[in-house]
Amino acid sequence: MIGLLSYILAAMGLTVLVIWPEEGVVARLRDTVIRKLLPKKFQGVLDCYICFSAWAGLILSPIWWWLCGEYWCWFGCIIMPGVFWILLPFQGSED
Repeated sequence: MIGLLSYILAAMGLTVLVIWPEEGVVARLRDTVIRKLLPKKFQGVLDCYICFSAWAGLILSPIWWWLCGEYWCWFGCIIMPGVFWILLPFQGSED
C-alpha cells in the first residue's frame, strides 16, 4: 500500500511540476525543448493534467515495478488520469 501511495504522489508531482508553471526554468524547458521534440499533434498533452498524467504514469511504471515488484505498477497509466479526473474541479457548464 505504501508503494501505491508513493507511486501516485510521484506521478502527481511529476505532472504538476511539468504542467503547472507558467514561467521559470521548468516552463522554459517545457516550451523550448520538450514541446519542440514532440510531434505537432501531441504537443497538447503538455497543457492537460489528465493527459500528461497518463504519460507520467507510464514513465514511472517500470521504475516502481523495479522498486517494489508489484504488478499493479503496470496499470499506472490508467490509475493516474483517474486520480486527476477525480481531484480536479469539473469545468463544464454551470446551469
